[in-house]
Amino acid sequence: MNYLYPMAKTPSKFTTKKPWAEKMKHPAKPVVEVLNEQKGPIYPTGRMLIATPMVIDEIVKTIPKGELMTSAKLRSILADKFDADYACPMTTGIFLRIAAEYANEQMNNGIKNVTPFWRVIRDDGSLIDKLPGGINHQAELLAKEGFTFIPKGKNNLRVKGFENYI
Repeated sequence: MNYLYPMAKTPSKFTTKKPWAEKMKHPAKPVVEVLNEQKGPIYPTGRMLIATPMVIDEIVKTIPKGELMTSAKLRSILADKFDADYACPMTTGIFLRIAAEYANEQMNNGIKNVTPFWRVIRDDGSLIDKLPGGINHQAELLAKEGFTFIPKGKNNLRVKGFENYI
């Protein structure tokens, strides 16, 4: 799969009426909900954190160049930070995308030091298609940091030896 192609600006595949900078502010505060009964396979009983885009952004900013973080590790750090049993996987994914879209918008405006959203990968080492520019853009940014890839199925890539970079 050809993942390296010139990209002066990477458009989002998502459209929004509200600017990404505005979406970064909502919700304003993280919430820990207590679930007394299981609600489907991904919502067990316990204290579930609903984070915010800003909180996720803060954590992703700490990932050094040359290292990666899985979605599960991101949720674990979030849960620990707010004394919860786990972080909601759905809202964490949505808020990661908001933080990534905001960082991508900043990159497109010439800002160099942005949140390195491309360093967050799926738990199996594959790339996240819902981030700005899809897997091609994430692969391009990771390749600039020296990462290589192996195919995963027909339409995705996995970071080669990703376990060594977490």
